[in-house]
Amino acid sequence: MLDTLTLIEAAKLLHYKDKRSAEKWCINNDVVILSHPEKKIKCIVRQQFYYVFYADFIEQLKKLYKGKWQEAWSIYCNQNITDLEHLKNKMVAKNTMEALVPKTPIEIEFYERLYGKNTAA
Repeated sequence: MLDTLTLIEAAKLLHYKDKRSAEKWCINNDVVILSHPEKKIKCIVRQQFYYVFYADFIEQLKKLYKGKWQEAWSIYCNQNITDLEHLKNKMVAKNTMEALVPKTPIEIEFYERLYGKNTAA
């Protein structure tokens, strides 16, 4: 069974004053609105709402962390700032290593001493 939000709950999350504004937001963002057959309650699927709500933030994470964006998302969701800093440092170290290309014979020799063999050349 899917977890749902009422439009009133969605309005609160969106900081809207009434459910009509939330309904309009859902329609504009292609979030499916479900109507309860016996009651006059309109609901939306919680996961779909959050996916649309955080879509811009997720795109930003994809740009910043590329293949590690899901790990970054998980860190943000768990509110673990230390792990976020650790992930950022790993990304910087990886980008630095990818940019390191020895050119002169001395650089090549130094690189081989550090890393065993010259994988960059």
